[in-house]
Amino acid sequence: MSNSKKVTLKSLIIFLLVSLMFIPMVYADDEPLSSQIDDTGEYEVDKIHEISSSVWTTAKTIVQVVAFCGIIFTGISYMLASSSDKADIKKSMGYVFLGLVLVFGTATFVDLIYKIADEIL
Repeated sequence: MSNSKKVTLKSLIIFLLVSLMFIPMVYADDEPLSSQIDDTGEYEVDKIHEISSSVWTTAKTIVQVVAFCGIIFTGISYMLASSSDKADIKKSMGYVFLGLVLVFGTATFVDLIYKIADEIL
């Protein structure tokens, strides 16, 4: 393994470990399932809304952090690559940027649809 790849890998690992400190933690609910059911035997709508919202937020955050790490990794790889490897990395940068746009664009679009549906219903 070349020296630049080792430095890139170490930098990526350090970045991921530091970024994990800022990812919101999700804890399991300590209430038993029977206490979340009302007298009709159905879940309370507010509780389901709260759970689905927290799951969506957590999933969205994880995917966005991974996409951002991909950009950082590709940029560091490009900076440390030799001139012959830079052409290959430039080709892969297009796919990484496309993925980043899709991740953030999809998350924004779904949030917009969710807010519109929440106002209507």
